[in-house]
Amino acid sequence: MRQLLIVFLLYYCSGVLLAQHQSGLDFYVKASQAKKAGQYEQAIQHYEMALQREPTNHFYLYEKGLCEFILRRYPNATATLNSVIKLRNDYVPAYVLLAKIAVANNDSKKVIENLNMAVRYEKDNNKKINYRLYAMSRLFREGNIQQAYEQIQQAYQISQEDTAVVYFYAKINNLLGKYAESEMAIQKILPKIAKQPLASREKYYYELGYAQFHLEQYEKANNSWKQIESNSFKSRIEKFSAKNFAAVALTYFRMYEDSLSNYYAEKALAIEKGFPAAHVILVQLAKRKVDHSVTLPQLQNAAQHEPNPIKRREMLMNIGEQQFQLGRFEEANQTFGQILDADPTNQKAILMRLLIPYHRKDYKTTITATENVIRKTADENAQASFLFLQGLAYKKSGQKENAIKNFRRLMSTSLVNAATIEIEQLTQFYPDEDFNLKLIDPPENAK
Repeated sequence: MRQLLIVFLLYYCSGVLLAQHQSGLDFYVKASQAKKAGQYEQAIQHYEMALQREPTNHFYLYEKGLCEFILRRYPNATATLNSVIKLRNDYVPAYVLLAKIAVANNDSKKVIENLNMAVRYEKDNNKKINYRLYAMSRLFREGNIQQAYEQIQQAYQISQEDTAVVYFYAKINNLLGKYAESEMAIQKILPKIAKQPLASREKYYYELGYAQFHLEQYEKANNSWKQIESNSFKSRIEKFSAKNFAAVALTYFRMYEDSLSNYYAEKALAIEKGFPAAHVILVQLAKRKVDHSVTLPQLQNAAQHEPNPIKRREMLMNIGEQQFQLGRFEEANQTFGQILDADPTNQKAILMRLLIPYHRKDYKTTITATENVIRKTADENAQASFLFLQGLAYKKSGQKENAIKNFRRLMSTSLVNAATIEIEQLTQFYPDEDFNLKLIDPPENAK
């Protein structure tokens, strides 16, 4: 027994002496082997032993932090990586790993701060671009468009030939209304993207056409969009047709939003000169400006003596609309009431009556009254005008989310065009799949 104890003590002491004589590099090798085998706990222990011998070795410290990150011990990893930066403030992998921890913790502020520091010290332009693009994508998806623009602008300063950078630079410029900058950026790389497969280059032509359209270069926009064949992009382009804008103008015309109706009708004619539907709307808008107060009594007298009930309702509708246009809302309300007494389901009369509180800016009454009509109306298309009016009332009363919900309910109706415009204005920007970018991993074997 005594001999066994002596052997054990000799073995233990020799092990201690051996450990004491091992260098930091010896323990680093063991740590690397353990990490490679997925034994991260053992790796951390070996890195700590290495650091006891070389406490200022930032690389050992970083590798320890990397293992802690893999084990999702984020507070420990953060503390370790902050120690790395104290030893060497230009150590890019530490900043990138801190950014990834911030991503895991959903701390956007820290993500951006660490990536900005990584860019400051990074020498590889491709990596700098990746950090800027990831920061941009995160800011964009959170709705911080101006800050996203600042990131992509800096990426664009690094490289104006990188096609990914140019695409996002053009896209965000378009969203911010900086159409000339967007067009110029894409025009510069057109020879380069022309060599790409059609499916890869369509998004560039879409953004180019989008910029040209908003610069009122409609022919150029159409030529750019002719380069596109996929249906997903073609459906987007359809929004910029004369037909679409005429439909939008008609929707606002029916809501007596005359200035908006005029704007979209004029837009339709600018895109396609002589577009018939747009001309019809402009003519009808012009008629609304005519003062009918002199002839109105004669029309009322004629309606009273009209024996045909159908013709009488048509005359009353005309009278009610003229009263509405003159701002004589009480009289208009009574006239539409007469129509509804004889024809309770007359959709136009119901809508006109609801437009009275809306144009009086009594949005609360409008919302309540339209809700009652919507509930009683089963058909989706029959509901559409009332949903749209209610959406407008929600919007003007500051109830943005309710307005968006209303307009989204119109996506499969005839009012989809105007509803889409309303949604885009209310949401301003939609994050899309283009902005789901990934941050490159810091190197496993940093130096």
